Amino acid sequence: MAGKLIAIANMKGGVGKTTTVVSLAEALAADDPSASILVVDLDPQASASVCLAGENLLAEMITDDRTVEAFLEDRLLNHETTKLAPKIRNAVGGTTHAGNQLKISLLPCGPHLRVVEREIIYHLTDQHFNMKAIEGQTWKLFEQEFLPLGKTYDYVIFDCPPGISPLSETARPGERSHHRSHDP
Repeated sequence: MAGKLIAIANMKGGVGKTTTVVSLAEALAADDPSASILVVDLDPQASASVCLAGENLLAEMITDDRTVEAFLEDRLLNHETTKLAPKIRNAVGGTTHAGNQLKISLLPCGPHLRVVEREIIYHLTDQHFNMKAIEGQTWKLFEQEFLPLGKTYDYVIFDCPPGISPLSETARPGERSHHRSHDP
């Protein structure tokens, strides 16, 4: 069975997207200890990354270029053949269930993601790409690197930033199921 891709998105900030992502990841991992869960943090606030990895591990991953923005910068700006999988950190966090650590992996981001996304837009518009074509380029990369993660992980959960951007729009069409937070 192919893994499920889930994107948690909303135009507004502060409505519980990250809380939903972390809670969902932990609940799925606790419910089925054999399930493998990957959280992909696309929100430059990096709250899901801090929640799951802690500040020290996140700082180490940022320093080691094991982040979404390092991957995007390598592939779309520097035209390198960097692969996504080595940037993922397995077994993050200290949450346990029935005495066992939950099988949650993380592809974190940091505050530099917003800058990298802007630089990608500038770079591609200089090459006469319009916004639809920019989304197409990020979608192509998404298909090549993110969709195959569904073969490795039972669930891939995307924590999307508030608002609309080429990156958040790319994550949403690839999902097979989705949830959107709404104001009560």
